[in-house]
Amino acid sequence: MVLIPSFAISQNLAPKQENGNNSIEKVVPTVELPNAFEQPPYGTIFMLQKPVACNDTLMVKNYIQSMGGMVPVTMGTDLNSMGGISSLVQLYANPITEKFVIVEHFAISKSCIIFQGDDFDIILPDRYDQGPNG
Repeated sequence: MVLIPSFAISQNLAPKQENGNNSIEKVVPTVELPNAFEQPPYGTIFMLQKPVACNDTLMVKNYIQSMGGMVPVTMGTDLNSMGGISSLVQLYANPITEKFVIVEHFAISKSCIIFQGDDFDIILPDRYDQGPNG
């Protein structure tokens, strides 16, 4: 291989652009970030990202039973457009310790703990029908 010294002349492929004030224009436009602390208008439904703990359904059920002997109290289903159950939401509770967990079970044999807490109580509609004097 033979190297031959040479002079190279380069051209500025993107010439500097000047405006009326003899200053260079910025290539990157200024972007305004939305205010993360700004409240949405009253009554607006908005999405919130919340981390949830998920695993195989059997593992989640074992976890719930081992953390306080909770049993299913209520359930509700979500149907897909064909009428099949795509997910099932259950509330597990222990009436003695008053601990509870809300779990969503999916048809793909995965489950997620949506919420867990203390001070579980069942509010029945007949409590309100009796009036303030009981």
